[in-house]
Amino acid sequence: MLNNPNPFRIGPLGDPNFHPLKGPMTTQSLRGMSTHGPMHWRGDRTGGNDPGGDALDEVAAFNKFNVAFVGLIGRSAQLSTSEMQAFTDFILQVQYPPNPIRALDNSLTADQSAGRTLYFNSKLDGGLVPCNTCHVLDPLQGSFGADGFSSFEGETQHFKIAHLRNVYQKVGMFGMPASPGISGGGSNSNLGDQIRGFGFLHDGSVDTVFRFLSASVFQFANTTQKRQVESFVLAFDSNLAPIVGQQITLNDTNAAVVGPRIDLLLARATAGECDVVVKGTASGLARGWYRTATGVFQSDRFSEAPLSDAGLRALAATPGQPLTYTCAPPGSALRMGVDRDEDGFFDRDELDFGSDPSDPNSAPPTSPTPTRTATSTPTNTATVTNTMTPSWTWTPTVTPPPTATETSTSTLTATVTPTSTLTPTPSATPTSTLPPGVPTYTPTETPTVTPTETALASLTPTPAPTVFCVGGGSIDRPKLRVTRNLDPAGDENLSISGRWVLTSFPVNPAMNGFRFAVYSLNGGLLFERVIPGGVAPVAGQPGWFVGRGGSTVKFIDKAGTTAGGVTRVVVRTSTRTPGLYSFSLSGKNSDFQVAVAETPVQVTIVLGGQEQASIGQCAVISFQPSSGVRPRCMMSPTGGSLTCR
Repeated sequence: MLNNPNPFRIGPLGDPNFHPLKGPMTTQSLRGMSTHGPMHWRGDRTGGNDPGGDALDEVAAFNKFNVAFVGLIGRSAQLSTSEMQAFTDFILQVQYPPNPIRALDNSLTADQSAGRTLYFNSKLDGGLVPCNTCHVLDPLQGSFGADGFSSFEGETQHFKIAHLRNVYQKVGMFGMPASPGISGGGSNSNLGDQIRGFGFLHDGSVDTVFRFLSASVFQFANTTQKRQVESFVLAFDSNLAPIVGQQITLNDTNAAVVGPRIDLLLARATAGECDVVVKGTASGLARGWYRTATGVFQSDRFSEAPLSDAGLRALAATPGQPLTYTCAPPGSALRMGVDRDEDGFFDRDELDFGSDPSDPNSAPPTSPTPTRTATSTPTNTATVTNTMTPSWTWTPTVTPPPTATETSTSTLTATVTPTSTLTPTPSATPTSTLPPGVPTYTPTETPTVTPTETALASLTPTPAPTVFCVGGGSIDRPKLRVTRNLDPAGDENLSISGRWVLTSFPVNPAMNGFRFAVYSLNGGLLFERVIPGGVAPVAGQPGWFVGRGGSTVKFIDKAGTTAGGVTRVVVRTSTRTPGLYSFSLSGKNSDFQVAVAETPVQVTIVLGGQEQASIGQCAVISFQPSSGVRPRCMMSPTGGSLTCR
């Protein structure tokens, strides 16, 4: 027997402990586990039995599967701690696909909508509570029919409440024997050819959702209500909106046919459900674009002026230039559209310079600048001056040769003396010749900010000034994680994410910067980082990148030198909820160490720079130290990792 430490919505009634003989269970998915607590049908893979453990900690729960490598599949030894943690970090990012039954515009049919109303508002479960009491649906909290709690269901064991994202996949086991408490059973005759399915409940013993809802515990007024709830559950929300993954190809003959589908993709992108990327051919070259929130398309050449929707579609009107539009997962526009290796250099720019757009270690040269020689080698120079205006809109103005001037609204100016061939003379022998008309960028030096940081070895952090957040509020959906936390300090990895709603001064980290601080239980500063404002002067250089019309700003510094190990920050503005912002931050190989005795209970995010700080506009979340109330912090038994959520 094993103690059951998991939280319950209903119950526990009787002995809740886990029996070693659990009976038949259908195989569950490895997808979508990141926000659904303990694992297995009973929740018996749980970190709740660890000293100071958290029963709702998915990281601790998945690490419990290490024993299966030996006991189940015959490996000679378990994975090492680091290997298992790497596997855990990967698998908890894997999510469910869009629900194929739900309409592409995310609308509900009349029956589905009526079923949703019943699901949330009618006391259908025993006449006591609505379905949503246990099967919590809250996409903003990552709950898709469950949130990690368990329940007593009148069976011989207590079970974890099941999510409902994959209900449509289980249909197909038609026919079941008569069963006490479920009306309509006994239809076990030959039902003809069947589609593949699993059946419902933990053992797959119920063949359809309708039959499941016919159990005596449910109280419907009539069969119509039962069918309506069935219809809604089969079209249940998933991690990705229905439009994600949809594609359509536009060419010179089919604009009237595919135009409405492109309109739909763009409309769902405006609603924040996907990012639209476009791939195709232009002037004989493979090209890529991504759509910004203002409706224009940025190409895979950094300095090219964005195209309007109509301007991009017009390219496909030329025979041999088809364009394929894709609704990509939110946040993936840059990678899938114009920067596949995420090194900050756009794909076509890399091809122009002879580097590999699929290899982050292969990048265009940024120095030395070519110079004029005695043999009249042409001079190709570029001076970059960036006023940090968060916009990527270029309006080129070209005068006749031999001088061309290109001016952008972000004050990016390149002066080029072109000839048919540019042969730079760097201090080292070049491996390739720059294409005609492509300037070598000489970026303005980005100042390095040395963050304030307090050593933790003494376990006596230096007190820091209290931040009063009068213009902000509490962080929602907070997560904080530190890994590689053991001595020596300086090699830790960090991730922080959350969201907040502001009603006053707007957030503009690309101009004003971004700051976060982590405090200990006694208010001492554990670590702090300041990411300076400033749009990256050149693709590939550290700085902020502004995309999607300004609704998404992203800081990238792969080396982590600008702000003490911080490699990436993403801040997004909701296109549907005014003042709603979300953020994610990651850092690596820096001193983010947190000693066991200094488990942090507060993360303070100061939004923007001095303007926000001066009016107290920031957001704060206080984590509890390993308690039964969320949000809370849990240190692993070895002290190797810290998880707060």
